[in-house]
Amino acid sequence: GYNTLFVQVRGRGDAFYKSYFVPGPETYPHIPGSFDPLGAIIELAHARGIEVHAWFNMYFTWSADQPPSSRQHLLNSHPAWFMVSVHGKSMADDSIDAVRNNLIEGRYISPALEEVRSYLSKVITEVLVSYDIDGVHLDYVRYPGWKYDFNRRITQRFVNMTGVDPVRIMLDGAAVDPTIEYLEKWTDYKSEQIDLQIKSIARRISLADK
Repeated sequence: GYNTLFVQVRGRGDAFYKSYFVPGPETYPHIPGSFDPLGAIIELAHARGIEVHAWFNMYFTWSADQPPSSRQHLLNSHPAWFMVSVHGKSMADDSIDAVRNNLIEGRYISPALEEVRSYLSKVITEVLVSYDIDGVHLDYVRYPGWKYDFNRRITQRFVNMTGVDPVRIMLDGAAVDPTIEYLEKWTDYKSEQIDLQIKSIARRISLADK
């Protein structure tokens, strides 16, 4: 009686479909270049009256011990897009063991960077216009924890708005923010960046449906 499939098309910054700018999955090198996994499953499912919803891992972008070999992969092409810890360590440069020691599953790109939001919206738009999918499912649409993201470009914007460095808020606590006023503002600010991403994607889905 199943009538819907949630099919993962983006796992670790890769494409389980034909893409013009996203690299294919390194973890499945046996998939021939002539095979289109998403196209094949849509054809099989729709022939049986089953919907196919495309499932995208969003900010979670790499988790393997070794870096990706493709120069197109974001870890190689745009390391500045990756989140930074409260101690100033970039997820792109830090060892994967150090990232995991923070109880994080892997490396994340930042929703607070406009170019990241634009890129991910473009990723989803490519699938929307190229495939007859029935829905979009977004996973890892979050920060991996409070220790991230303190990319200096992002924290400086917060400093410009409030006059307070969020790094000091998190590390010095009540000494800087006794009423938790700025902690709440920092949390809201980070949440708003994800809101911007979701709204951008929703607009693109709406346009694709017309």
